[in-house]
Amino acid sequence: MSKNNFEFIIDEIVDDLGPVKSFWSPEKRTLLYLGGNFLIITVIMLFIGPFRSALVQEFSSLSYILETVLFFITVFSLAYTSFLSLVPGAIKKKNLKIGILLLMSLIAVFVFKNITTPHDQIHNIHRKYCYLEVLLLSFLPLVQFYYCLKKGVFSYRWLSYGLAVLSAGIIPAFLMHFMCQKDYSHIMMYHFIPLVLMIFPGLFLLRKTEK
Repeated sequence: MSKNNFEFIIDEIVDDLGPVKSFWSPEKRTLLYLGGNFLIITVIMLFIGPFRSALVQEFSSLSYILETVLFFITVFSLAYTSFLSLVPGAIKKKNLKIGILLLMSLIAVFVFKNITTPHDQIHNIHRKYCYLEVLLLSFLPLVQFYYCLKKGVFSYRWLSYGLAVLSAGIIPAFLMHFMCQKDYSHIMMYHFIPLVLMIFPGLFLLRKTEK
């Protein structure tokens, strides 16, 4: 093959190639994802109803502050590991489960608080449709993950799907922590059960990213 023919073939191969925009870093995507969804979902929730009564007084309790911090760390960890899983080799499979372990720890804290909190300190006034708010508003971040996963390349597909679903559902559950009255049995039943209910439709939607 002559040099001219070789150069012609190379030119034909690369003729349609162009610059490709790289993905934002997992850290940047996590911050934008959480910031945007916190803002949008909070506005929607406030349109439906106000923050719960005595919320400001609750922050004088170290116990409430610590459980809120644990809640937020769980939210951030699930979102960050979800985006990190889109980068092949960026994180080991066992480390992707950190967010799930934090979620289990959070549920254990709420179970403990439900057992040890005196009944006269439990408020029984709740938002009327808090469980529907958590369930339906979970699909806003889930749709964002759909497009992110569709463009991503990753090694642990089903684990990434699971993290994305949990990350999407935990955001409205976290924000409902400030909207609905503090009753730990109510939180577990009406704020966390929607996480379970959205697993199957969420996985079905994300499964479409393979097509």
